[in-house]
Amino acid sequence: MNWRLWIGVLISVIFLYISFYEIDFYRLGQALKTANYFYLLPVAILYYLTYVFRAFRWYYLMEPIKSIGFFSLFSATVIGFMANLILPARMGEFVRAYQIGKTERISKSASFATIVIERLLDGFTVLGVLIIVLMLLKIPEDKAFIGQVLRKGGYFTLLFYLGIIAFLFLLRLKTKKIINLINRSLFFLPNRISRTVLDLISSFTEGIHFSGGLRRISLIIFCSIIIWATAIAAVFMAALSFDVYLSVVASMFVTVMIVFGVMVPSAPGFIGTYHAACLYALLFYNFPKEKALSIAIVMHASFFFPTMTLGLILLARQKITLKELKGVSQNI
Repeated sequence: MNWRLWIGVLISVIFLYISFYEIDFYRLGQALKTANYFYLLPVAILYYLTYVFRAFRWYYLMEPIKSIGFFSLFSATVIGFMANLILPARMGEFVRAYQIGKTERISKSASFATIVIERLLDGFTVLGVLIIVLMLLKIPEDKAFIGQVLRKGGYFTLLFYLGIIAFLFLLRLKTKKIINLINRSLFFLPNRISRTVLDLISSFTEGIHFSGGLRRISLIIFCSIIIWATAIAAVFMAALSFDVYLSVVASMFVTVMIVFGVMVPSAPGFIGTYHAACLYALLFYNFPKEKALSIAIVMHASFFFPTMTLGLILLARQKITLKELKGVSQNI
């Protein structure tokens, strides 16, 4: 775990240097002072709403495995996102699987499979937003590289997600053949270890469900759209705190850039990568660098601190310690 942490810290330091390079700190401080932080209350509420709809979506993804109460799913979701802010390498996804598996007594591997599918849904929804942005965004010739980065990032992400979906389909439809193939490829491992790996894959397969009634599929898609519409609205409201009006397309553009930014490995909390992505998205609209960076700092804080606060409250309610979360990540 230490090497993952230090690589992430190094990457974050590089992106922080890029973000703060040639910044006038006096102007940055003035921009932060003039912000109307009253707007951050609705921003926090909007981020909490994304967790509510994530819990609803997870309910329908989990339904074929077990019907789970909303509060358990909501708690695990928030705790998982909070864990992403304090643990390296996005360990929060594993924490979510561990938490819901422990409280509901279901296979942690199967619950993790639903999280993988959830991430695929997020990816395709963001790609849909990206397509709308590329259709409506007018990119000046001197900033054509922005469009190229977005297109190449979109193509790469699409191919990556399609590859994962193809593998999951094969794993679900040809489970025995895939497991036998993996078993033969693990010939060099002790029998106990290879058996454990195969059991985990078998449990993981139980959480993969692509079929379902029209109502269930429609609700899953609806929740995915609402989650990202709410996230885009949060970006719009956070910008208003600086008396900056971002159009719908601009808010979508900033959101997509942030999503691509936080895909880059970093220190816990997406430090540096989030700020640089948000900064350069705003610089595209010719904001002064100090103002753009101040907005990026406040946007990051507006989801970081509410998530940490609610996550710690739910941890205490579930009687889980931060040491236990760290133990989960170290055992992966």
